Amino acid sequence: MKLPCEVVRDLLPLYQDGLCSPGSRQAVEEHLKQCPDCAGKMRLLNLSQELGAEEAPEEAGEKERRSSGVFRKIRRRWALSLVAVLLILPLLGLGAMGWNQYRGEGICFTNLDELWLCRRFLWLVQKGRYEEATELMDFDQDYVDILDCLSWTVEDYESQFQKVTLCGETYMAQSWFAEQYLGDNPTEDADESWRYLIYKDIPQILIPLEVWQRITGSSLETDGAGRQTGIQPESGTVYCLWESPWGPFMVEESDWENVTPLETAPEELCATLNLVPEELYQEAKPAMDQSALEACTYNQERFGTVRDMTREEFCAYMRQQMARSIGEAMAGVTFSNVDYKGAYYLDGRWDVEYSLTAETASGERGRLTFYFMVTGGISAIGGSCPEGSDTLRSVHDAFHICFGE
Repeated sequence: MKLPCEVVRDLLPLYQDGLCSPGSRQAVEEHLKQCPDCAGKMRLLNLSQELGAEEAPEEAGEKERRSSGVFRKIRRRWALSLVAVLLILPLLGLGAMGWNQYRGEGICFTNLDELWLCRRFLWLVQKGRYEEATELMDFDQDYVDILDCLSWTVEDYESQFQKVTLCGETYMAQSWFAEQYLGDNPTEDADESWRYLIYKDIPQILIPLEVWQRITGSSLETDGAGRQTGIQPESGTVYCLWESPWGPFMVEESDWENVTPLETAPEELCATLNLVPEELYQEAKPAMDQSALEACTYNQERFGTVRDMTREEFCAYMRQQMARSIGEAMAGVTFSNVDYKGAYYLDGRWDVEYSLTAETASGERGRLTFYFMVTGGISAIGGSCPEGSDTLRSVHDAFHICFGE
């Protein structure tokens, strides 16, 4: 077997230490007999070894130690490679967490406490430790909201409409709507306002038929359901004609999917629509005022006792009520297969989603999803459940509790 000089020179240290296989040793020796250059290299190696032996005599077993050193180098390189991989994996994880932090979604640096809190809540429920689970709830914001609600007067419950004049006609618009779409001071020069509302397909408004036809130039046709309809020429949106006691109006077809205009009370129309004729508003106002009074009275009676509670007393009461509610609903129900589904940063809080399998004593099984809103503690729990099981629905509903219920 003939070997090139480069291979032989790489094998010389092993040949010198007696670590070559018999075949390799024979090939090296044959090469040295025929190659003066490699033979010279071999002599230099032998001389170097002899000089080293004179300075420090070789101890017994040196060859074995040298042999084991070769394998130690191999093991060291393997170990360093393994360490490198183990170091890279956490770095990749940190990179992913950094990206999640940037987009406000998923597991990231600032929501590990929130994820742990929600998972512990479900773990305590699994163990039947409902009082401990509700200790993780934070009802502070509910307390603040209820006290704020108790300060409202009847006027605060009334729909906030304001007068606007369009094409010489007076309309009533929801205040936010007037500010956003009509400006602070709508004027008589209203064709521009109507054109904007029509061609932007602004929903929940009544457009006088005459204004619609003048601005769009669209004619009316009868559809398969016997309705008079028109097409907004730019978007192709379908509008329907509504013949009402207050005049003929065009309305977006999608606005009336769940509303029968002529069978709907005026106050309900005003609650649905953002822009209505003044006559419709005036007819609806008595019922709207009565509804505002009833809402104010109801909330004052429902939440009135909170005035006499401290924040700590209110939170303790709510935790007690929630523990009772969950305990009653969980009778004979078990949770398993809890899975993290996602986390999302919204308006200064983390929304964390978990799903799990719930099984009733009668053998019903289904996946429940819980949405935890976390601001320090768990401030609210929402979720979803499969259709068709009253037991699973009651379990799902037990995790959402309001004062006075």
